[in-house]
Amino acid sequence: MDFVTQTYISSGMRDPLEQIISQLRAGDRAGLEALYALTSARVYRTVTDILGTNSAANDVFKEVYKRIWQDRAQWKTKMGPDELAVCQLARRLALRARYADGRRPDQQEQSAPTMRPETGRDVQ
Repeated sequence: MDFVTQTYISSGMRDPLEQIISQLRAGDRAGLEALYALTSARVYRTVTDILGTNSAANDVFKEVYKRIWQDRAQWKTKMGPDELAVCQLARRLALRARYADGRRPDQQEQSAPTMRPETGRDVQ
């Protein structure tokens, strides 16, 4: 169990996303930070699977959380940004970036290793 989940469970919340969504809707950046902690590794994998490890992937990765923050007031607690919804947003933005670059989704790009934003370690 990760730190964020453990923190919310110990505070009496059954679903950590319920509290996170409430924080986001209220404009509390702690909610965005908690959502990032829960989802960033999976979002990063989703984006780099589609775009490879390049600057476009990093731009899309940042755009995912920017969009989440900008659209936070429109979310309903029961229909908020669960991990799947966040990854679907990441996938949609990555595919748009890939098509905008003139590449088909089945074309894989080979690029130099880069650092994962959440760990600072090299991608293998």
